[in-house]
Amino acid sequence: SGGEAALIATGGSIIGIGSDIGGSVRVPAAFCGVAGFKPTAGRIPSRGVASVVKGQTGVAGSIGIMAKEVSAIVTTMEAISALPTTVDPLYAPVPWDQFGDLSSTKKLRVGFYYADGFLPAIPANVRAVKEGCELLRSLGHEVVPFKPVDVISGIHLFLALLTADGASGTLAALQHETADASCKGFLDGVKLKNSAWASRSVPWKLRRKGMIRAAALFENHGITTVTNYWHMQGAKDEYRRRWCAAMDVAGIDVLLCPSHTMVAPAPEVVATSGLSLCYTQLFNLIDFPATTLPMGLATPEDEAKMEGWPMSVLREQFGSELDQLIQAGRVYGEQGDHLESVVKATCKGMAGLPLSVQVVGRPFKDEQVLRVARDLQGAAPPMTPPPVEASLGSMKMEGDDHVVVL
Repeated sequence: SGGEAALIATGGSIIGIGSDIGGSVRVPAAFCGVAGFKPTAGRIPSRGVASVVKGQTGVAGSIGIMAKEVSAIVTTMEAISALPTTVDPLYAPVPWDQFGDLSSTKKLRVGFYYADGFLPAIPANVRAVKEGCELLRSLGHEVVPFKPVDVISGIHLFLALLTADGASGTLAALQHETADASCKGFLDGVKLKNSAWASRSVPWKLRRKGMIRAAALFENHGITTVTNYWHMQGAKDEYRRRWCAAMDVAGIDVLLCPSHTMVAPAPEVVATSGLSLCYTQLFNLIDFPATTLPMGLATPEDEAKMEGWPMSVLREQFGSELDQLIQAGRVYGEQGDHLESVVKATCKGMAGLPLSVQVVGRPFKDEQVLRVARDLQGAAPPMTPPPVEASLGSMKMEGDDHVVVL
């Protein structure tokens, strides 16, 4: 999907369709300066779609759409929704725009955030969210801060559900392949977790180094029992209800948040920074429709502000509650782990790379999400394409022994 997003961005294609189980449509689109949409699961037929792990339903995968303009995604969704439900028994029989959300002029209440407590967005992406908020206000919408719901627990649950088979399906798919450097960290992490000795010693060592996030990630992935898997499925359903309840209490119609922690990283490190996709992965877990759309380009000033990251963004998001939240384990402070290292290295020389935001809504409110994203893109200044020489391959990480969860 990274290649497809690049093709669309350079005018080689109009529409792209692919699967999204953690951000595989939305994130490449965000990195390339185009729009990407993940609908509620079942809004697009999935019959015949290839999958590494067939039957995995713990995290809802969706068929999504990429295009330069959100309006093109709307047109594509309208055409797909006209298909008869007989094409796929799992295809949701929901008439397109049955509530008139796309044509509605109702002013909405939009909640925003730019640090989720797991890994804060870089200052450039914070700026993109702020600019998106101002554009929505100019369109007459009410825009208010929103507190994301216990994202650390959500990401742990996402990882646990996806790796409940010990990643045996993924390993089987790769057994006859030569894994390149970008996959090495993922494969090493899985193999370590499946070792009884490493599953106990690695988290202990990480905690001694103050890497609480890395230790918890290691503990919360890997093979599990059927009984525990059922418990995790129940926990996921309850977690989804908590997000809906939080939006109900705050009177929120849609959310505006980062598409990703950072800008596009070097190709060879993408697979070792998988949990930096926390801003998209969360909405697969709870199956909320979401659209990413471009919001300008990174600047040298954005890079200069990385000096105080991640704590500067955490303080801006959580204010005087930050220290208490860190002590309670509800927010991760600065960790000095691999994820932070990847983000900092990626942001060196990032001027000119695309920025983006993400619009998120409640289950089956896909049309409302697309309406807000379409109007937001229409109100934004035209984005000048990044220069060809803006390099995605200049970042070099020290050493090659990183494990993906670190």
